[in-house]
Amino acid sequence: TATEEPTEEPTEEPTEEPETVSVDPAAYVGRDHKDVAKELEELGLVVEEQEIANPGDQGEGIVASVEPNGEVAPDQPVTVSYYGKAPEGDEGEGGEGEGEGEGNGNGNDKDKGKGKE
Repeated sequence: TATEEPTEEPTEEPTEEPETVSVDPAAYVGRDHKDVAKELEELGLVVEEQEIANPGDQGEGIVASVEPNGEVAPDQPVTVSYYGKAPEGDEGEGGEGEGEGEGNGNGNDKDKGKGKE
């Protein structure tokens, strides 16, 4: 008489096996940190947000990096680094083209008039 009932054996493993979540930084970098944090939380990840210094050419709240990336365990914190406010005094426009290009524009004209062939 077999009294074994394998269906009622207690299993050592919890029903929620630690599955990993694939985190692709390219999918999040350059986006608003609030949207990124929400998406990562919906995947079951613990999100830690970190504001970093803005070099002046990035929008406020834009994600700079997501770490770690690749296959991440759901209980492992994921750090979303995003840019803070741009430094004061820099309106974010007109910074390009100023102070660049040294020289007087006269060039070296010793070869002027001589055909280079």
